[in-house]
Amino acid sequence: MGSNTKTNKRKKWPFVLIVVVLLAVSAVLIVPRIWTRGFPDPANSMIARTEVTTGDISTTVVGSGNLAQKIEEAKLPYGVTVKTVLAESGDAAQKGDVLAEVSLPSVANCVAEVKDALAGIETDMKNLIANNTETVSVKSKTAARVKKIYAADGQAAADVVAANGALLLLSLDGKMAVAFSSETVLAAGSAVTVTLSDGTEKESSVLTASAGTYVATLSDDGTILGDQVTVKSGEEAV
Repeated sequence: MGSNTKTNKRKKWPFVLIVVVLLAVSAVLIVPRIWTRGFPDPANSMIARTEVTTGDISTTVVGSGNLAQKIEEAKLPYGVTVKTVLAESGDAAQKGDVLAEVSLPSVANCVAEVKDALAGIETDMKNLIANNTETVSVKSKTAARVKKIYAADGQAAADVVAANGALLLLSLDGKMAVAFSSETVLAAGSAVTVTLSDGTEKESSVLTASAGTYVATLSDDGTILGDQVTVKSGEEAV
């Protein structure tokens, strides 16, 4: 019986070996296919390829502005009449080019006016020399009251006039004006009392009235230009 068992085992061994070989061959054929299914083919994959190179960054700046250029002005005396304009806007001009023509009679009139002015200055200078004086008097041509003096000793008269328009300010009508605003309704001609900064009260009347803004006038005797005042209508301050 023991010999039969050994014989059966020997018969089964070749069969097992064949099965093992078949499994090994199947693994060699099937496993590569399964492996390649899990990973895409590099030749067919959607991969972008590019080459890195050096270059410059381009920047565009957008803005707005005005075209400007140096301008040379052609100045003519007042009273000269332009006869013909020969140039147009945008034309290129060279040194010596004629751009316009002016009326000769108008130039002659301007020259005559300048000559007259120079003659008057020359006469004044001769009179000063003849009088042998270092000063010239500025005289009032009419009765008036001095409101304000702009000039001071030693100042250049031209500088004072340029800054203030005059050497001094005169009151010709004997009146001072005070402008004020008030919620109180007043009519033109309404009587008001103006109190000066020193407490002096002066009777006044409304000269003009417009939308809560009023102008009243009072005597310029004893008043100072630029003084801070208060205005009352009756006993009520306005």
